[in-house]
Amino acid sequence: MPTKTNSKRDRTLVGVVFLDGLGFGIVVPILPFVVLSYNGSASVVTLFVGLYAAASFLGSAYAGDLSDRFGRRKLISYSLIGSVLAYAGMSAIELLPSTLVLTILFLLRFITGLMTGRDAIVRATVTDDQPDQEHLKMIATVSAAYGVGAVLGPGLPSIALFFVAEDANYYALIFMVASVASLVAFAMLRVTWGKEDTPQREAKPEVRIDRVVAVRSVGLPLILTFLGVFAFSTVISITALFGNEVFGWSAMQIGWVMVIVSLFVVIARVLLVRLASEWFGEKRAMLLAVLVGVMSLIITATSVEPIQFVLGLILVSTSMAVFTVFTDTVVSREAPVEFRGFLLGASQAVAAGALFFGAILNGIMFEYVGYSAGYYLGAGLLFVAVPILIISPFPFLVAIDRNVGPSTSE
Repeated sequence: MPTKTNSKRDRTLVGVVFLDGLGFGIVVPILPFVVLSYNGSASVVTLFVGLYAAASFLGSAYAGDLSDRFGRRKLISYSLIGSVLAYAGMSAIELLPSTLVLTILFLLRFITGLMTGRDAIVRATVTDDQPDQEHLKMIATVSAAYGVGAVLGPGLPSIALFFVAEDANYYALIFMVASVASLVAFAMLRVTWGKEDTPQREAKPEVRIDRVVAVRSVGLPLILTFLGVFAFSTVISITALFGNEVFGWSAMQIGWVMVIVSLFVVIARVLLVRLASEWFGEKRAMLLAVLVGVMSLIITATSVEPIQFVLGLILVSTSMAVFTVFTDTVVSREAPVEFRGFLLGASQAVAAGALFFGAILNGIMFEYVGYSAGYYLGAGLLFVAVPILIISPFPFLVAIDRNVGPSTSE
């Protein structure tokens, strides 16, 4: 059961996740323009998104498992230090020869991606001592905290443009702010969570087989996670490019659009997740989120006016935010505590893999097929989730409501 000490720890972790979202949100709007300023193409921009996702895939796949074996606090601390150093390095890229800038930026972006594995560790930590019916609340809270940071993050570069010119020094300032955010998160963690936690399991030869069994037990929600995040990858990977090419938006305008989108994501995670679960049951809520996501991707793809484009982005982002909170909750509830970090890491790795492949394909299709092609691709793949949810028996979707009776899942 939760204790007073653990409640304090959980509040600290919510703050850490908020600062994570802030650092991520600060960098996202400016990174495409940094790449373009060093003669990178649209494909290179989306490759940066894909590289980050690939690194997140690797980091998530191992971080959660390592935290089960060696302790949550230790792994979160190490990852925060990695983020501090990587963002600080990005702030100094202007000092490098121009021929090396993109290469070093690739490397540093890869490192920041590796460090995102701590998100799975945080989710495992805040649910370790919670009853099953509280998992949705805890995961939604953590997701909302990240979203609040992501809301504020894109706005900071836009505000900074009122005071400084958009040049290399401006980009260095933004990267340094992201580094400081990770440093503050590290300090919070070490001060308020002073004692190392006990590992959830020991390293034994039979654990390898047990992990395979554990992954199979949550295979269906992992498939749904992939489809949902692939759809969302369009927002992350080509929004800046689409807005710039079709509407002539600047970095400031794109930053404010992302602020608006992120604000609605926060509202969805804070309010819609719990309400949707209570009103429709979790299975119907997931199906509704998928249908809204498909519709909104088509709205975005056919945009001829900025308001239509922004509306589409809002609907895509909020529906997939709700959807992925549900899939993560399923994984958390079904995971044995000694494998919870590993399985939540696997879920995040699947999401990162979807973001990686989505970013790469979206970039190629944007450059060689058409500006809207990536949105249509996302809609088509997301629609695959509809027959999966309708036709499949989904025993895991009954299990997630076992504390209140299975009827709410159907």
